[in-house]
Amino acid sequence: MVAASAVTSTVPAPPAARPRRRALGLLLFLALVGSISTALWIGAAHLPDPRRAVLSSGIWIALLGCVTLTTVNLTMRWFRWHFLIRRFTRGLITRDSLAVYMATLPAIVTPFFVGELVRVLILRRKSGTRASHLVWVWAIERLLDAAVLTVFFLLVTHPALGLGAAVVVLGLTYLMFRLILDDRHVRNVALIGSIAVTATVLAWLLPAVALLITVGLAGRVIPFALGVKAFSAGTLFGGLSGFPLGVSVTGSTMIEELLDRKSTRLNSSHITI
Repeated sequence: MVAASAVTSTVPAPPAARPRRRALGLLLFLALVGSISTALWIGAAHLPDPRRAVLSSGIWIALLGCVTLTTVNLTMRWFRWHFLIRRFTRGLITRDSLAVYMATLPAIVTPFFVGELVRVLILRRKSGTRASHLVWVWAIERLLDAAVLTVFFLLVTHPALGLGAAVVVLGLTYLMFRLILDDRHVRNVALIGSIAVTATVLAWLLPAVALLITVGLAGRVIPFALGVKAFSAGTLFGGLSGFPLGVSVTGSTMIEELLDRKSTRLNSSHITI
């Protein structure tokens, strides 16, 4: 009996389902944040007939599209951050990375996004990674955001200049990663730089498309190029203003861009999200 109990006690317990539940919970939270952002965005739209719109299947399909785009936008931004962090912190697992990102997501309301630097303290304590590397990731994200939005704006207003700016951004991105990465082989640097730029482009295209859908719900149809121009200009000037989310400057810039094409009855909070 003693031997049997000893054998039984050495049998490993089945793995707990808690990590899987935690990851699922984080993903659901991400979807919730995207849904709330979309609800605020859509709620600011002046629908021509709100009562009829609620019963319209087209409105619900468009709303689902906005929720999906907003959620995927947040996911892409987390993926870019996680991908860059993993270049310096191999021990950081995906579940913990997502938890840290979600916990610090409200930091985007701080001036110039400096609140996101709290992730440096959290990750340095968890993984022991050098703070300088983590700060570099934050700086790279901000630079890529500004560069990609600038290219968007120039591609619409001055296509030739925009193409030239895109080439410059790709070249500077390569040089930047060449300076900070440990593995500086051409293939590795080019791969990491291209993934970071691609993730940034996709992340910022999604809310621009969501803006077009929202304007459509308000009974207005605007060209894709105009929507991208308004979104990129508003977001750029809002970021440069230093105000939380660029509420005043971002909204007013977007309104000015859209009013130039007589797209009236738009609320400034459209672009704030």
